[in-house]
Amino acid sequence: MGYGWYGVERLTAAKMRERLPEGAEKSAMVATNTMRYTLRDEKGVEWTVYRYHDTDIVKVAGPDTFILNSGGFKTATTKERMSRFMPAGYYIRQRDGIWYVEHKDWATPYYDGFAVTNKAFKPGSDDETKAVTKQINKYIKALRGVYKETGAYPMPSLGDCIPCRMDAQEMTQKAKVSNVDHLLLHISDDEMYVHGSILVAALKWAGFSEMQFQFIWHLPDHIPRAVRRYLKFQLGVPS
Repeated sequence: MGYGWYGVERLTAAKMRERLPEGAEKSAMVATNTMRYTLRDEKGVEWTVYRYHDTDIVKVAGPDTFILNSGGFKTATTKERMSRFMPAGYYIRQRDGIWYVEHKDWATPYYDGFAVTNKAFKPGSDDETKAVTKQINKYIKALRGVYKETGAYPMPSLGDCIPCRMDAQEMTQKAKVSNVDHLLLHISDDEMYVHGSILVAALKWAGFSEMQFQFIWHLPDHIPRAVRRYLKFQLGVPS
């Protein structure tokens, strides 16, 4: 094992194989710190998986069936590896600091967990809407889990996501945030980041005043309802 440019650890094939999940087969190095392997899911579908360091960045089950995940590391190398190993005709591009998944017929903002499930996929289609709705539901479940465990919802703090802190400061009723990338990352399976600032932004968006916060912060239902509506609105999911 050694280190390349900028001190990035160069992993050997043996070291990467040690880190693969149980059931992984047909593993091979395909680029620096990048391994391809196959894995069958619970339905018996075989996925070809491309792992960069410890993150499965591309999972492919057919020419128009794949899932993307940066693991929160939106680096130039991650973007290059995704574009290289996605099915033919699909790419990751970056414009004004924002990643986009592009195909000959469309382009749409990237988020971790982005999935194409068939050739007829179009941004904003039922497939994408269902996927985002599923993640929102998981996020609300995680949020309620925090309340069940602690008896209260997390308070905002300086350690929260910076864009969410800005959203919480500037949010007005029914306002649209300027960038949803951080929200998509927070509701992804890899993060599920529940924190106070996103709750404040959601409550302000829903029309609650700061004076009302102290009365509803320890109640079980008001905050999850506001957060669900807020996320659906910001991420373009019909209510």
